[in-house]
Amino acid sequence: MSDIVLVTFHWKGDTEELQKRYDQVLEHVVAVSPARPLVHLAAPAADGFKVFDVWTNEEIARRMVENPDFNLKLQDFGLGEAEIEFTSVHRMGWPVSASPMYR
Repeated sequence: MSDIVLVTFHWKGDTEELQKRYDQVLEHVVAVSPARPLVHLAAPAADGFKVFDVWTNEEIARRMVENPDFNLKLQDFGLGEAEIEFTSVHRMGWPVSASPMYR
């Protein structure tokens, strides 16, 4: 069992506009972040835009999500509230025996 957690942010709306706002806010969010995720992915969605962050544990992830400065930056750049989901990670990465990595 792993303490690793996946946090998914889902903003609904115009995908291109949300992606533009995400691109504008990212550096500001990094500047106020109390920690950094192991993995950060951002992707367009059919109904908006999603961000996937993998954290070492839920406590650290919640500190980020609940950080007032983080949320203020999102609001300042027009992202507002996202649907946020916390998911326990069962496995991260491929088994070492799965070689070669690329075919």
